[in-house]
Amino acid sequence: MGAVYTVCCGLDVHAYQIEACLRTVGEDGHARYERRPFEAHQQALFELADWLSSSQCQAAAMESTGVYWKSVYALLNGVLPRVVVAHAGKVKRRGPKTDKKDARWLSNLLAQDEVPPSFVPPADIQSIRELMRARYSMLKSRTQLKNRVHKLLHVGHIKLSGAVSDIFVGSGRAMLDALVGGERDVEVLLSKARKAMQKRKGEELKKALKGELTADLRWLIGSLLEQLDVITRQLRELEQRLDALISDEIRSAREQLKTLPGVDAIAALQIISEVGLDMQQFGSASRLASWSAMCPGTHQSAGKSRKGQRQKGNKYLRAILAECAWSTRKTDTFLGRKFRQLEARIGGAKAAVAIGHKLLRLVYFLLSDGTLYDDSHYDSLKDRDQARELRRIVKHMRKMGWQVETRDDGVEVRILPIETTLGASSLASTPPSS
Repeated sequence: MGAVYTVCCGLDVHAYQIEACLRTVGEDGHARYERRPFEAHQQALFELADWLSSSQCQAAAMESTGVYWKSVYALLNGVLPRVVVAHAGKVKRRGPKTDKKDARWLSNLLAQDEVPPSFVPPADIQSIRELMRARYSMLKSRTQLKNRVHKLLHVGHIKLSGAVSDIFVGSGRAMLDALVGGERDVEVLLSKARKAMQKRKGEELKKALKGELTADLRWLIGSLLEQLDVITRQLRELEQRLDALISDEIRSAREQLKTLPGVDAIAALQIISEVGLDMQQFGSASRLASWSAMCPGTHQSAGKSRKGQRQKGNKYLRAILAECAWSTRKTDTFLGRKFRQLEARIGGAKAAVAIGHKLLRLVYFLLSDGTLYDDSHYDSLKDRDQARELRRIVKHMRKMGWQVETRDDGVEVRILPIETTLGASSLASTPPSS
């Protein structure tokens, strides 16, 4: 079988070392291999690029190992005609493992163009992706810090979180700062709250603020609050940097995705940073959903299909899609109605994955066609969904022992009293009036 690339290179990339294997097909049709180790610092990367360029290398391939591949890819992408980043699980080699054998294996696969490429976004999308992922981590850290503050307050018998909806802003933060400062007088602590809160929740706050915070607990809470303030400030600065990075094209795509139910500006930007703007690289909406692992796994053998395990996929994309799916739950939209139907049948967690899958397919078509989402396209399904929901409710009521009659058009439901064997205390014995 003829090679697609007569000169190609396989790279086994690590944190501090890179093993390169240059594969060259001679005039006799035989492949020859030249191996060279390189250090992973910048000067060595320039030497690697010069060596491959002077050897007239047509393509290079590497595994997406951690973040170590990014600097190598960024340098070689402007030097070689093609640079492929492969998922390590898709190019795994059997047998004894060494860096030299791995590099040679990659060069052989690349020569036949059998290395499945991973999605690498353009430089501007990569910058936004790094900031959005950092924002995700910072929000997660902030939530962890808040939970630790709540736990320490409970250790000191301070039940402020039960009386104030958010103890980290406004009146709650003022009373919390006073507690950390060593104030124990309940009346003084109560005076830190707004007048309206004092009038509405005065007695409840007095009970909640009666506790005993030791010096160690106060110091711990104070240090956690300082960390929270730092993260909050950094989040504001990060959002300012994001605004400066967003181009007109990205801003237009964000406005498109904001028309989707449950998707706000931040969620739209998070989705764009993970999938990019060019949907043609995925080929279809189904392949995009498969790449992100927002679809069920498959396990088919001997003509029988079984429940397969879902792949890991892109955790940042899956997280934001699930969040958007939960946001649609209470909306009067097609996705909202579909979420409630699935939730009643398979539970909220699986329903969130299913609606997230639908959202991702809609993202593909919106960005491919350059259109806006219009929920009126699903108006024809609204009557069907309502009839299905009515049948489900009637079936459940009959199962519980009620006698239910419906008209042929399914509009009116009449509940009739019936003697059941559920007991005298059952609801069926005292049905409400229709």
